[in-house]
Amino acid sequence: MSEPSSHAAVLSRDLPVEGMHCAGCVQSVETLLRATDGVGDAQVNFGTQRARIEGTATLATLEARLAKGGYRLGDRSTQLPAGIEADAVRAVDGVLEVEATAEGLAVRHVDERHVLAALRALLPEGAALETEADPRARRLDRAERSWRLRFVLAAAIAVFLMVASMTA
Repeated sequence: MSEPSSHAAVLSRDLPVEGMHCAGCVQSVETLLRATDGVGDAQVNFGTQRARIEGTATLATLEARLAKGGYRLGDRSTQLPAGIEADAVRAVDGVLEVEATAEGLAVRHVDERHVLAALRALLPEGAALETEADPRARRLDRAERSWRLRFVLAAAIAVFLMVASMTA
């Protein structure tokens, strides 16, 4: 484990982690995170799919380390109004992608409160931040549809094999 540097503020972060499929993944994610420069401690909860991280490591560093193991930090989409510099948004730690739209900027970022606070700080006075209500629910719905499709396909193949074996 690496010790956080004395000049940077040590943060406690609670981050969503995607790509964990079993309890063994918890150990892999913890090992990856603890081996990251600037991470003092990492604890992963499979049930909540979240990691609690203590240290000074940036979100970009954590995302890159997790990618080496096939995992990633959970993300969220936020719409910023027109008039905000894209370069200023890209400079926020945790911003993964910025795209110009007719309404302003579409930003994909790590789903973490510090990132949302930094994006709010870029807003002009009185402007609102439009963000996804529940990105985890969206991902779970997508996974549920995928499993439902797999089940229907497997059932169709099973019925076909049963009928084929009866006629043989």
